[in-house]
Amino acid sequence: MTGSQTSVEGHDNLGLDMLLRELLRKAIRQSGLSQAEIAKELTRRTGRGISPAMIANWSADSKEAWHIPAYAVPAICDFLRSDAIQRALLSPAHIEHLELGESLRHVGRILERRAAQVRELAKSKKAGTPIQRPKR
Repeated sequence: MTGSQTSVEGHDNLGLDMLLRELLRKAIRQSGLSQAEIAKELTRRTGRGISPAMIANWSADSKEAWHIPAYAVPAICDFLRSDAIQRALLSPAHIEHLELGESLRHVGRILERRAAQVRELAKSKKAGTPIQRPKR
């Protein structure tokens, strides 16, 4: 098969390429940074020369020969504070694992808050002070 005929878990390569370009454009817009600022920081983070023109080519729909290099993806996501590109590259199974981990963190925070409320309630009972019900 040629590159345009292969697929990655529900994305044909052309569709994935266009999605990655759109996600990069969105992350750049939301960052409020110029392509020059982004290129300078990505050069520093990756140790490879990245120019503003390269950023423009990676994000342009018309530049099909230009693709975001794998070595730049972690730096792009970290610097622009958007993991959307990395998430788009994950398989459905990996996305499920990631979402499970995020859910567990959320549940952990809820349990920590409830444990603190229970400790406070126990202290109130020992001290004989009126019990205030925790807010939900």
